[in-house]
Amino acid sequence: MFVQITNLIGQPVYCVETHSALGRINNPVIDPENGQIIAFLVSTSFLGALKVLSIKDIIAVKADFLVIQKETALVEPEEIIKVAEILKKNIKVLENWAKTDKGEWLGKVEDLLIETETFSVTKYYIRGTAFGFRLLPFLGTFKENRIIPAENIIKIGPKVIIVREESKIKEKEKVKATVPEPA
Repeated sequence: MFVQITNLIGQPVYCVETHSALGRINNPVIDPENGQIIAFLVSTSFLGALKVLSIKDIIAVKADFLVIQKETALVEPEEIIKVAEILKKNIKVLENWAKTDKGEWLGKVEDLLIETETFSVTKYYIRGTAFGFRLLPFLGTFKENRIIPAENIIKIGPKVIIVREESKIKEKEKVKATVPEPA
């Protein structure tokens, strides 16, 4: 099954053991080396700290919630070394800027399409910016919105995601991308 990540954010994490919702999905944690989701940050209370849910502990993915077996699957970020490293470096994908390997700003990553069996990111939805100006997103979407296949992502960094130039050209010709409206 394929799901847009923004449809999962804010949805509950249900536990089979306790027959209850333990928290709400906050954000995915994506390994910048391979672009795979390795965990989700989960809000367990209104003011509480975020817990981490490894994808290995997810037993079912539905369109509007995740299911885990045990409450102990939610751990502190420091307990999963790779997640702690990614969070420390402040590497995120959603709301990160995207530009081509030739230096052209494309816009911000607004959504991801994930395959729920492997938690692979298959597509990146990019909302265009005004004239390529990074600091002026309030001017609207004068640049085209794009859907970029995951295999065209070169690098995921803390401040920018680098996309192969040729993917920009192919996607421009192929799709006047329909990016989901912000929630």
